[in-house]
Amino acid sequence: MPAKKENAAGNSRQSDINEQEKMTLEDAFAALDDIVNAMEDEKISLEDSFKNYKKGLELIKYCNDSIGTIEGELEVLESGD
Repeated sequence: MPAKKENAAGNSRQSDINEQEKMTLEDAFAALDDIVNAMEDEKISLEDSFKNYKKGLELIKYCNDSIGTIEGELEVLESGD
C-alpha cells in the first residue's frame, strides 16, 4: 500500500481534502490571509515559506473551484427565467 503524502503539518493529503470540503469560502480566504501574514514575517524559514506557498496554492485552487461552482449554479438559475 503506497504511503500517503504528508502536508506541512505532517497530516495526510487526504485530511487536507477533507478540511477543504468542510471549509467555507470565507474560511479559505481567512486562511490565505493568515498565510500571507506569516510569509511577510522576516523570521520565517525558507522551508516554512515553501510549505505556506504550497498550502496557499491549494487554497487558491479550492477558492477558484468553489467560485466556479457558484457561478455555474447562478447561470443555471438565470437561464431558467
